[in-house]
Amino acid sequence: MVKGLRSLGLVGLLAVVGCADPVIGRWECDQDDVCGDIEFEIKDDLTGDGDGTFNDGVNTFNCNFDVDATNTGDSNYDMEVTFTGSCSGADKVDDNCRLSDGILDCDDFGEYRKQD
Repeated sequence: MVKGLRSLGLVGLLAVVGCADPVIGRWECDQDDVCGDIEFEIKDDLTGDGDGTFNDGVNTFNCNFDVDATNTGDSNYDMEVTFTGSCSGADKVDDNCRLSDGILDCDDFGEYRKQD
């Protein structure tokens, strides 16, 4: 009986403490030729913000943005980026990313290395 109560207590403690999602933290572009000078941070609620220099082939823009990440399972994430400030007129962008060995590899946005 006591052993059963201890097991329940441990399970309850793990449920309360939980495990942090591995995408939480600060990320920085790992491919200058693809994503340039971009960094962002994802918080516990899988939202975050960042900033970076973007180049469309003709012009260079310094932009701030908000990030909304959704863990879709198997270390895959849907990332929704909404530009703010001087770039708030830009379209919202969605991308699919995979997390492996501290690298967040996104289909369109390039690769990011965890900084924490």
